[in-house]
Parts: sequence; C-alpha cells; structure tokens
Amino acid sequence: MKEKIKRVYESVEELREAIESGKLKVNDEFVTKDIDGKATFICIQDGKAYHFLRKYTLKDAKPMKSGNFFLLNWLAEEYTHSLPKELQEILFSPVGLLTEKEMFGVNEFGIEEEGKQIKWCKKIYNRIAAESKDAEYTKWYWLQTPTEKTDDIASSAYFCYCSHYGLSDYYRASGASFCVRPRFILVKRS
Repeated sequence: MKEKIKRVYESVEELREAIESGKLKVNDEFVTKDIDGKATFICIQDGKAYHFLRKYTLKDAKPMKSGNFFLLNWLAEEYTHSLPKELQEILFSPVGLLTEKEMFGVNEFGIEEEGKQIKWCKKIYNRIAAESKDAEYTKWYWLQTPTEKTDDIASSAYFCYCSHYGLSDYYRASGASFCVRPRFILVKRS
C-alpha cells in the first residue's frame, strides 16, 4: 500500500496558499509558535472548514475552571493572542477544544451536541496525545463539552475529556488539571 506523504507548512502564507489551491489535506502539518514556543498543528479535517489540532499537548496542565479562570476563555483570549498575528487574522473563530461529538461521534457523557465525528478522530491512535515526541507517557486532555445542560457553559461542574488511552470520560471542572490540546479552524476562501 502506498503511504500518503504529508506536507509541512512553516508560514501562514504557505498555509493560505495551500488552502486556496486545494493542496492542504488531512494529516498535513503546520508549524508555528504559540504560548509554549514552537508548536505543530495537524490538519484533521479539510473541505469547507479546515480544522487544526495541536499535535502535542501544552506543557502545563490546567483545570477547566478555577476561581475566575475558565479554560475556554483563556484559550480564546490569552492563548489565541500568543499565536502569530497573521494567523490570528485568518481564524474562523477563537481557539478552543474539540467537542466530545467531534472526537467520539456520540455524546456518551456530555450534553447532546450538533455535528458528527471528525473522520480523523475515528482512529484511536489519533486521539492519544503526549506532551512531546519524546514523552514517556500519554496524557489526558480536556474536551469542550460540559456534562450538564446549563444556560452558561462556564457554570457546568463537569466536562468531558479524552483519556490517555484515547477513550471518553468526564471529571469535575475544578477537581483536576488535565492537559490542553488546542484546536483552531480556518475557512476556505471562495
């Protein structure tokens, strides 16, 4: 079987050209800088909207909520502002996390969500993440899906996560610090 060769893009301009020309494909990588320094993102969905998931988790684990800290707000603000300005300018929405439905195809623990499983996420080894390519252990990381229906997502006491085995589960939003695997979306230009 012939193995697909992935492309690696190292500038926003290269990435933009690949999107506009239709050359960007699932598993292609984009290397940039973020809050931890050098960061690699994998294209996990192509087509109308291109989804990019951080290949490795951020170095520091974080609670979903703690006092005034709310992870989704932190990603949308501080983390997003750590990305290169030219990347920030073409984001479809603020940086966030994958949902339980996008990751696993169902809402086993979380609130019912629209959408469907991202095809890339069907393979369990794609869902497993570590802090770096040299890490000894895989990590648990947060998903964006709360487990309780509330008027305000920030008030949910439990959120879903992806375990170090690539399986779905949930935990108290303020009870533990799990790793973070940011995701951003770019929309194909017409």
